[in-house]
Amino acid sequence: MVLAVCFLCVCGQKPNETGEEPAQMREMYDGDTLSDENDGRVVFSEDLAEWSTEDLEALGILKGTVYVESEGETFPARALSYLTGAQEVIFSYDSDLTDVSGTLPEGCRFPQQIKEVTLDAYREGKYGTLLQLLQDSQVEVIHVDAGAETEELPGFWLDEVAGIRTLKEITLRETAIRVRDEKALDGCKVERIVGCADKETDFSFIGRIPALAELECDVMEEGGLQLLLDREGLSLFLRFYGDCPLFYQAVSWPEEESGERTPCLYQRRYDQGRMAECFTGRQDGEDETGEIAVGSGNPCLRVTDGAAIYEFRPGETESGSQFYLWEGRIRFQDINFDGTKDLVLPVERHSPFGLAGTEFAYLWNQGSGRYEFSPSYYWINNPEVDEEQQMIRSELFCWPEFYRWAIYRYADGAFTTQSVLTQETLEADEIPEELAVPEGSGVIRWQEEIFENGEVAEEKNVYAVQIEGKETVFPQTCQNYYEEDSYWAGFDPDIWEEKGKKFSRTNRDTQETATAREKQEPYDLTIQSGEEFALIREWYDWDNLADEDYVRVVFSEDLSEWPTEDLEALSILKGTVYVESKGETFPARALTYLTGAREVIFSGDSDMTDVSGTLSAGRNVPQQLKTVTLDSYREGKYQTLLRLLQDSQVETVRVISDRSEKNVQGFWLDDVVKIPALKEVILEETAIRVREETALEHCTLERIEGYVDADMDLQPLLDRDRLSLYLYFCMDEGASAPEEGTTCIYQRGYDQDRMVECFTKWQGDDDRMCDPWLRVTDGSGVYELRPEVSEMFGLGDYREDRMALKDINFDGIKDITLETGHYGNQGIVYEYGWILNQDTGRYEYSPTYSDIGNPSVDARHKLVRSCWRNAAYSHSWAIYRYADGAFVEQGELTEEFILKDEVQEELGLPEGAGVTRWQERIFENEETVEVKDAYQVRMAEKRSELPKVCEAYRAQDSYWGYPESGQDD
Repeated sequence: MVLAVCFLCVCGQKPNETGEEPAQMREMYDGDTLSDENDGRVVFSEDLAEWSTEDLEALGILKGTVYVESEGETFPARALSYLTGAQEVIFSYDSDLTDVSGTLPEGCRFPQQIKEVTLDAYREGKYGTLLQLLQDSQVEVIHVDAGAETEELPGFWLDEVAGIRTLKEITLRETAIRVRDEKALDGCKVERIVGCADKETDFSFIGRIPALAELECDVMEEGGLQLLLDREGLSLFLRFYGDCPLFYQAVSWPEEESGERTPCLYQRRYDQGRMAECFTGRQDGEDETGEIAVGSGNPCLRVTDGAAIYEFRPGETESGSQFYLWEGRIRFQDINFDGTKDLVLPVERHSPFGLAGTEFAYLWNQGSGRYEFSPSYYWINNPEVDEEQQMIRSELFCWPEFYRWAIYRYADGAFTTQSVLTQETLEADEIPEELAVPEGSGVIRWQEEIFENGEVAEEKNVYAVQIEGKETVFPQTCQNYYEEDSYWAGFDPDIWEEKGKKFSRTNRDTQETATAREKQEPYDLTIQSGEEFALIREWYDWDNLADEDYVRVVFSEDLSEWPTEDLEALSILKGTVYVESKGETFPARALTYLTGAREVIFSGDSDMTDVSGTLSAGRNVPQQLKTVTLDSYREGKYQTLLRLLQDSQVETVRVISDRSEKNVQGFWLDDVVKIPALKEVILEETAIRVREETALEHCTLERIEGYVDADMDLQPLLDRDRLSLYLYFCMDEGASAPEEGTTCIYQRGYDQDRMVECFTKWQGDDDRMCDPWLRVTDGSGVYELRPEVSEMFGLGDYREDRMALKDINFDGIKDITLETGHYGNQGIVYEYGWILNQDTGRYEYSPTYSDIGNPSVDARHKLVRSCWRNAAYSHSWAIYRYADGAFVEQGELTEEFILKDEVQEELGLPEGAGVTRWQERIFENEETVEVKDAYQVRMAEKRSELPKVCEAYRAQDSYWGYPESGQDD
């Protein structure tokens, strides 16, 4: 017999949904020391009924960025007045929020310290009231993000925010620039605008904004771009997604020697009466990593200085140099510190260590009155101009455990190396004998080299010895390197966790790794030593490690094969991590290094019984760890581990019994109830046990699932009001099956004053469950619900008849659903559905909901999604809306591999090509009103390009609910 006790869990990531939650979270988290880096997310109701004034005032502790959501379409404006600590507010991050309602409290203004506002999931007409409130704010930056749910670009009207007198920047993502009333822009102080431009974008407004210094646009169609060119002093950055021949002609776009160039980027900047333009063509093809390269290896720079006009071709300057220009922005900056700005173009070039950031620099020659190329600056990796100390700094990640920084000075017309600092872990044969380190120890060396006349004039070496089981002592000199006021500018290897994402590494598996990331195929890796881990980090794309990646770490009991540096590198493992041991235990201190994992599974395929030893000094069980699974569990295992978890923030403990044991194992709840954040205990094939009931006082558990012994009294479960139940009655192995018609599943759930029970019976002939029925008890009495489609559906496989109370027609009241099992060789799942009729106060059967395969309720968009597999190379998705008492199909998308002779002439396919068709059908009144087809042509041994519309189907925020076919791309 199985018992499952279900409650509604509170959302994660520190959201504030009620007034009670902030008080609890201030106790759980160090609220008094929240920093600007801590993001907060607050979910308000439309009437703030659940928020006391005291708790609203406590929201002032939220600093930095705060995400604001609503349980409805609006939330009261007065809630904004309590965000007195936020510097940035993001609206409608993950809800249906469309605007604010009401007014601010009397005497209150929009918080004056808020400098940035983001309007997420933007559509035309949203946030009208909010934008009016911002007129009296100190906001300097407004971000508008439309997402990718609509094919047509929504428009944002600049005149709606022009009245904000402090506004400096407007950034519109996937949103077109619009102006209704140009006069409303008079007095506007906006300095920078980013957005999209189409035929409806009229740039005549720029004459009304004298402060406007920079405009960045994604140009979709030819429009009034000539007006941009006529505005002298306006810096431009234009990406072209459509053909704009009139603009190309207006700027006299330079031709390649071959005469062929597809424009991609146009830039323009000004300095001291000089104008610099950069023309970049689109490169169609693959780079060395297999990625499609958008940009060009052959940009053209044109300088206009009075009557003089001259060009530079950076690609021709360094012959044999392979580089890529993606979105490198030209700039004027004094890099040789002579008081006159030079001209710089950032690019990415291949170095022995992968893609490195570099820059083409053209220094102003006051003698000739022209810019001249500086080859010595070009070879500086990732240059950073230090104007205060008049030097160029460089930093480079060479390979795991090897970092390099350098200082350059400009003298005698060239940038020369002044000093170099490297940090590396030495090989055993590189360790100096005079260090006399114990065998097996690791050594980190910092080597500082001072240069004169291009030669090393002085060398300083400092070492840190890593001895197993002892804390590594770092010399003061090493610590000085990383100080904020260090000559080395506080260079820290940890910066590569962020900056390393910008540049891919060159190694033998780069092509394979890039392909794996593109397909979203998870890694499946086993790591058994620190040395092995170092190699794997070098081969795989660890900076983009996903939660879905299966990574298993095998430890020895003494950790002798793991240097401290490699243990610390385990923090990069995210999501679920499987840990095993080469012996019966593994050292507890290994847990303290899993600082990125949210779930840890113990002893999946080993003889591990527990942990041994203690945690590392000054360390705890990682506080971000939320789920722990104890696999191959037997009574008495993991006792030390369970004691360690009492100082954790674990919310779910899952126990899976050792399947080799004949008897059901027992798990004692009193072993885990002291875990302060514990919400759920799930015991698979494991019996619930309690030694001492008083130990359960103050327990925070909300859900328990497990086995219950046959002689346990179930009456207390029934007597406990508002306790949701799922009871599965089964027989001991070897016992005879229950008689046909015997109840085998009992469920109970609550909503408001209603109790819903579900009874499922046993069908002896087929050894299956069948004939479920429901009983509803409310204030007016008791009535039964009998599914009306049992004969149509027959008996599904793998039935658990899970009942759920959820709102499926989006009227704000929960309805009833009941799974019917899996059907056919595709395993499609159907559900019975009963909708509460508010007029009669009773649930009524919905046959149209029960016809939806694999239903998924999308409360945010108020629709039901469906998906299914037609065949090996065919998948479909559908959208249903509820209207006039029925669920009506609104659209259907099908992806399928089709025979090339069906579209041979239409697409002009070459021999040996394959075709995947994406067909989107739109319905009205159950009739097809529109069909859209898109094709992906597949050629053997060539990378097939996915049409833009198909990419949109697969996008994370797709209207189709993130469809992924798993088909080979």
